[in-house]
Amino acid sequence: MRSLFFYVLLLATQSVSAQNSDAGSGDSIAQAMQKITTLNIQQTAHMQFQYFIIRAAQATFGYDIYADGQLYIHQPNIPAIEGNQGFVDTTQAGMIARVVIQKIKRGEIPPVITLEELKTHHIITDSKYFTPSGKRYK
Repeated sequence: MRSLFFYVLLLATQSVSAQNSDAGSGDSIAQAMQKITTLNIQQTAHMQFQYFIIRAAQATFGYDIYADGQLYIHQPNIPAIEGNQGFVDTTQAGMIARVVIQKIKRGEIPPVITLEELKTHHIITDSKYFTPSGKRYK
């Protein structure tokens, strides 16, 4: 069993080495990522995006994003933080939904929301996830 593991590991290492030598350097990875982003931008350029605020658990809110009338993202809780806590009000949910749509239009697929962005938009105010009103998210 151990020898099989090492054999698979050796094959994987050789495969990665071959890919790296074919790639030439990290530049080709960056070029590939740029091509993917460009394709994403082209695909979403003519799409119509809408968001709707939804009710979530414990009297909180989330959002749904639709692309050309089809549900694209269902987000009943605050992204980037642990747990299933929704936004405390519709304003917060709408603000982040608009940020997500902007990211999609810029070719960022998936449109990841970071803790820093949540802080910038006053969704959380510190690493312990306090709301601007002082109420702590669970």
